[in-house]
Amino acid sequence: MRLKEQARRTEDDQRLAMHDQVDAQLRQWKDGKQQNLRALLSSVHLLLPTFTPIGIHEIIEASKVKRAYMRTIAKLHPDKLAKGVDLRTSMVSSSVFTVLNEAWDAFKAQEGVS
Repeated sequence: MRLKEQARRTEDDQRLAMHDQVDAQLRQWKDGKQQNLRALLSSVHLLLPTFTPIGIHEIIEASKVKRAYMRTIAKLHPDKLAKGVDLRTSMVSSSVFTVLNEAWDAFKAQEGVS
């Protein structure tokens, strides 16, 4: 029990120390394109280098945007992340997941997609 508590405290300390850095990266990534799902999807690889870049030309049609969004969200979902993923990747993935969900809601309203 003590070891688990110590591990949790250590992770909390690391998360706190990394928070400002991750937050700055996220702000820079989404600045000016919060509601632009296409722009966000085409730049996810800048935050998470393991992602294959999506060209903006690949997501012109609404159906292609939906497919790219669904695939990206499936990889970023907090329950779908690999167990051994590092703390930074976990924090970034969670935040990107939230930003993309908000942008998806705006996209659906604009494009009339379900």
